[in-house]
Amino acid sequence: MINSRIVVGLLFAVLQPLAAVMGQEAPPDTSLAVISVESEYAGQPVFLDGQPIGVTPLQLHPISPGNHTLIVRRSARHSWLYLDWVQRFYAAPGDTLLFRAAFKRVYFVRSHPFGARVYRDGQYLGTTPLTFEVEDTARVRLTLEKEGYNPAVVIWEPKDDNRINVILEPINAFWISQEKAQREVELRRSRHRKMAWISGGISILAGTAAILFKKKADRAYAAYQKTAHPDRMQQYIAEAEKYDRYSSMTFGVFQVSFALGFYFFLRSNHP
Repeated sequence: MINSRIVVGLLFAVLQPLAAVMGQEAPPDTSLAVISVESEYAGQPVFLDGQPIGVTPLQLHPISPGNHTLIVRRSARHSWLYLDWVQRFYAAPGDTLLFRAAFKRVYFVRSHPFGARVYRDGQYLGTTPLTFEVEDTARVRLTLEKEGYNPAVVIWEPKDDNRINVILEPINAFWISQEKAQREVELRRSRHRKMAWISGGISILAGTAAILFKKKADRAYAAYQKTAHPDRMQQYIAEAEKYDRYSSMTFGVFQVSFALGFYFFLRSNHP
């Protein structure tokens, strides 16, 4: 009969190396990377480089190293104002990456009248009409400002519609003063237009008179050159000098009135 101690010893000698082999874990594959994706909403479809790889929460999904585009889509997307979550990233071999998808919404802000400056918590966003993105669960507080109107403050909760319409209340005193200032501007423009017409008329008359006087001076001088009578020579030269003087004076009036007319014309087209 075989001794029981010998049997136990033989079994231990055989099973010990087998147990050691079975107890060893397989070495991890360091040629791949691993990603996990979490989201505030469970069950959202996850896409990697355009291919579906599961739904949120996604745990320890192996991927090849390199550049990738990760998208978590909304399972119930109402319109283009509700954005998918998109992340571009690079994964090196052996990386373990965790992504938390936070969805965003697009808000569309309109005001009447348009052109109002929009601030979110003191930060300038732009002028209406305006679109901007915020976190899906964020509470939005906007201030709209426009000259001549009272500032408007709107508070939008996540459950509210993505389209924000604001009617600005005018400041009556501002518009009354603006209307008065506009009337004064129009009155000045009217006066300037009137002065431009008057100056233009004077410049035309003065220019015409300067031409006529110059022609008379030329004729008198021509007669002076043709006559040999001393008395007539003296008469013709005196006429030539007189009309030449008149021509110079009226030409000076033409220049001044033309410059004034041009000046008043420019002023009539500006405030």
